[in-house]
Amino acid sequence: MRKVANDINTLKEVQETRDSEASMKHNLMSEDKFMTEQDISNGQKWYNYNGKKVGSAYIKLCGAPKEIQLQKWYVALIEELQKTQGEMLIFIVFDMKNSVTFEYQIMKDTIKETVSQGILSIEKDIMPKIEARCLEKRTTKEKIEAIVKYLIMNRNKIATMESYTVGLLASEITNISGGLEVLQESYIACSNKSKIKFGVAEDIIKTYTVYSAEVATSMANAVKKNTNADITIGVTGQIGSVDPYNFGCKNNSAWYSISTPNKASVCKISILKELPHLDKKKIVIREIVETLYKMIY
Repeated sequence: MRKVANDINTLKEVQETRDSEASMKHNLMSEDKFMTEQDISNGQKWYNYNGKKVGSAYIKLCGAPKEIQLQKWYVALIEELQKTQGEMLIFIVFDMKNSVTFEYQIMKDTIKETVSQGILSIEKDIMPKIEARCLEKRTTKEKIEAIVKYLIMNRNKIATMESYTVGLLASEITNISGGLEVLQESYIACSNKSKIKFGVAEDIIKTYTVYSAEVATSMANAVKKNTNADITIGVTGQIGSVDPYNFGCKNNSAWYSISTPNKASVCKISILKELPHLDKKKIVIREIVETLYKMIY
């Protein structure tokens, strides 16, 4: 990866020449003052899953990625995805200092961000999940059916607190035969006041804003405390309308948190296209279902 003016050319160069890590490190550190003395190494690889082209790129840093640099990389990666007609680009940032892995799934309509504790392996931990997603033939509805079936077989319950999706997730679950049996409770909490009423700490909203991973996690935790359900989900975000009570928040972004007995996952979804509100909600539902499906199967 390079300074924004050279990002696209750099990606092409990496594809065509497969420069050594030492050479890429030298170029990045000399051209990008923002990341000077933070970069360790980077690389890129392409995969083909039955005709579906998926690219992966990674960079190792001594520290978390900076938002301004991420935005520059997004521009280059989105254009690269369009030019190559790929299905997805997986961009991984390894924070070696804090032992954190940032995973960005760049698709045609969204960017999905997942933060995981520990330094994950692209080949062992990340790409098998991407491969499964690309080769999976089930639709979102069929995946929900599989989730409901799993919950019934394991005598598990699910509960949700939704803001961005305004109850659509719970509705999609109950549209499936057996869905009413496994859905323990569902809260619609669009306002700050309603989130606090259901158990989200007011201090978390004030500290991180209502549109944040921390609030989504607090929503899932509050649902867990209220219902003791086996799987709990919290969803927050700004769908496209100006929020008069929460200024300065990034538009067309959503955060969701999923908690199961053995795992937890927090993701951010950025919508790249201007779409009707319902279509944006459906994209977020698609990604929530995809994440939960992979967590339990």
